[in-house]
Amino acid sequence: LLADPPLRWSIKPHFQRVALTQIAERVLCLPATNTATLRLLRVPLSVATNSFDPGPCRLRLYVSKSNPGAGEVVTSLVRHLAWTSSQVEVREIDEVRQLSREGSTDSLPESKFLIVLLRKDTFTLGVDGAIRKNQLGDSLSSRNMDANGEALADELMAILRSEVRFVLIHDVDSCPFQHILESTPRELVVAGLYKSVAVDYIAGRHEEVCAAMLAKELGAKAVRVQSLTARSSGRLLEEGRAAAAVQIQRAIRPRLAEQKAKRSLAINIT
Repeated sequence: LLADPPLRWSIKPHFQRVALTQIAERVLCLPATNTATLRLLRVPLSVATNSFDPGPCRLRLYVSKSNPGAGEVVTSLVRHLAWTSSQVEVREIDEVRQLSREGSTDSLPESKFLIVLLRKDTFTLGVDGAIRKNQLGDSLSSRNMDANGEALADELMAILRSEVRFVLIHDVDSCPFQHILESTPRELVVAGLYKSVAVDYIAGRHEEVCAAMLAKELGAKAVRVQSLTARSSGRLLEEGRAAAAVQIQRAIRPRLAEQKAKRSLAINIT
């Protein structure tokens, strides 16, 4: 039953399209790189990562050293966007004050963002169990924070008091967002850390969609892709159907041969 790992289903439409593509691949016995599946499902270009333009400004995306894993996740998502080094740069900083000191190295205008990765152990030591609370019900998770958690909490408080823009990324596989909310120091919640919705991050096949969602949060504009003509669109669909039919025939051919052999044996016996 569990020979193949179960597929992830999400309430968000873009992630559902990824799941539907994976379902079609398994049903039709298609490899993950087979474009016939995408043609059959007609995945809309609105989630294609190469359809986003960062604009004339160079994007500087900063991650804190107090936020382990953030650099790797952001770099992976930016790689899906296929932006050039002149369009985007990911840089790790020691402290938030560096953002104001970082100057432009060329004549290009810049747009700065701090990217914050939210995981199970971002503000806690990663120990399972309920968050301790005092008699008033206020979270006391700050007492459970390690050096990185305390440093990141201080940096985020400074960010909330400044004009520096930030984007939150929630590692969905790490824990439910409710855990993140409960483990966040109350001061940050009250200051408005979660006024903006965090971008969901799911590793693997979903990363392309996550990258597109991050691009939107960074202010990138969707590029209007020239639509296919009715004739070329119909041709692509027919090619997809033909490729899928071939794969289906290959998948069921052994079973048909087995059934034919059984019928021949039954006739010979009678």
